[in-house]
Amino acid sequence: MSVEWFRVPSAGSVVHLYQEREIRNEDQIPSYRGRTALSPEELKRGDASLRLTGVRASDEGRYQCLIQSKMWFDDASVQVQIKGTEPVISMEVPHRAGWVSLLCESKGWDIQPDLLWLDSEGHSLPAAATETHRDSEDLYTVRRHVFIQDRDTNTVTCRVHLQDRKLEKETEFHITAEMFPVPRWKASLAVFLPLAAAALIGCAVLTHRYREQGNLSI
Repeated sequence: MSVEWFRVPSAGSVVHLYQEREIRNEDQIPSYRGRTALSPEELKRGDASLRLTGVRASDEGRYQCLIQSKMWFDDASVQVQIKGTEPVISMEVPHRAGWVSLLCESKGWDIQPDLLWLDSEGHSLPAAATETHRDSEDLYTVRRHVFIQDRDTNTVTCRVHLQDRKLEKETEFHITAEMFPVPRWKASLAVFLPLAAAALIGCAVLTHRYREQGNLSI
């Protein structure tokens, strides 16, 4: 039996060849070297799925699989489309009291996508400029910061989308009051007021005692 994966429409563009229980990739496209594999166990079950690692932007396109034996023949084709990761939202160290700094990041896009921050009603939020990085595999990573003020919104959404493909991915992030740092003067009051109250109560108790003992003249 033989299983051959190749690119379409290029003739003779071998991606992976399994023949007579051996891998025969002498004529394999150089860019696929060391990145393709078939599972022998899955082949026994009739599954000839190709595993492709180290995905690159150039891997996008149509692939065809030919399966042959002495008794039968079959083929199938598949369209491979490179999609980035789900957006990941992380909270960073606040740059000032009353604000929260959030970062959204998405990786692995073959085309540079747009990245938007939205409030709980779906309206676009003012945000920093989008940072873009293109790696050695020609795949894009996009990152964007947004600064949220206390009571602005209780939920934000990071959306990454490709308009031409009508493709989008998004992640929600719920904001709570505990995420906002307390200003120093409020923190000082939180310590001072209980102490002041305790001191006043102490003075009132002493005054009451002196009055009872007749030692205090008013």
